[in-house]
Amino acid sequence: MGNGRFGFRNRYEVTCYKNVWEDGRLIQIPKWKEYIFNLVTLEVLNDVLGVYFQGDTQATTWYILLFDSDSTPAGGWTYANIGTDFTEFTDYDETTREEWVDGTIASQLLDNSASPAEFTASTSVNTTIYGTAMVNVSTKGDNSSPSGLIFNAARFSSARPFAETETIKVVLTVNAQDV
Repeated sequence: MGNGRFGFRNRYEVTCYKNVWEDGRLIQIPKWKEYIFNLVTLEVLNDVLGVYFQGDTQATTWYILLFDSDSTPAGGWTYANIGTDFTEFTDYDETTREEWVDGTIASQLLDNSASPAEFTASTSVNTTIYGTAMVNVSTKGDNSSPSGLIFNAARFSSARPFAETETIKVVLTVNAQDV
């Protein structure tokens, strides 16, 4: 039996692949991989209370983003402060932030392992990525949506290189538990 405290214990699995073409086939060679736990923001904890107890409107679609500033996630991070709290990395081929396509809930776990969020570095990219986050707005670089939320954010254990011809795949497992 728990102690009556509800919480989220979420984990990102982030893998960077070097893309190589051989005999007309794309081969993805793992370059680096990291498993990191994240911080759930205060704005989302308040949103959960509003949705479940006051009938507020629920965000039903979520997106993954990457950040390229040397920033450490904090509970007070807000969607409106993207660009201030951290800098979103937007120099990838996909036209929007990548949707987090959730699977089936089992044992208080929900993830996107069947359809990882995937980012392909744009031509001439040679940068450093510091972390990842989940938000409810698809527009790259946006911080002005009045209903925007940052669900969680995580910083890698060290700065990670990301360059042209590479792809980053992100799997996020959301775990609701009695902590």
